[in-house]
This record gives sequence, C-alpha cells and structure tokens, in this order.
Amino acid sequence: TAMDKKNMYIEAIQNCDLYTNKQRSILSTLVKVAIDDVATISPRDLSEISSATKPVVYKAIRLFEEEKLIKSLYSTNKKRGIFKLLKPKLDEIEEIYKKTQKLKNK
Repeated sequence: TAMDKKNMYIEAIQNCDLYTNKQRSILSTLVKVAIDDVATISPRDLSEISSATKPVVYKAIRLFEEEKLIKSLYSTNKKRGIFKLLKPKLDEIEEIYKKTQKLKNK
C-alpha cells in the first residue's frame, strides 16, 4: 500500500549515510507530509519539524533537487513550498537500504 511504501522510504532514508542527520530529517518530513507524491509545506514548518535552521533547510532542498530526489513546483504563495517527490531516486535509496540489510543479516 501507499502507506507501507512511505514507511519503507522513511526507514531507508533514516538509515541512509549519504546525508547528514538534518538532511535525513528534512527528507523524511517531506515524505511524511506528501500526498500523492506532492509535499506542500512552508520552509518554516519544515525547519520546525526537522529541527533544522532555515538556511540548512534551503541548502538541503537545493541538494535534493540536484540529486533528483525532489522537484520544486513553484506556487504563487512564497510562504509555501510545493515539492514533487521523485520516485526513481527514492526507490534507489530503498534498494540500497534493503541490500545493505540483507548483507548485514547474513
């Protein structure tokens, strides 16, 4: 189900050492608030929920865009960010996590 997939992404992100703790927290928050792969959240809320400063949030968003994890969909309301989650990269993180777990459990 969609919820299972979301939880799997979150678990994989939490265990992904490609990102810092704050970046993992920001990305997990985007996945948690997403509806049909679109996360609508203000940078302020993203900052509050993930316990990261706003500059860290903006930097993480730029990084996630560069790495094709998210795509910013621009809204007319500057106080709100709209982000499309890009499945191929999230699936890749999940796949790496699953393979690593399998090797650890041998």
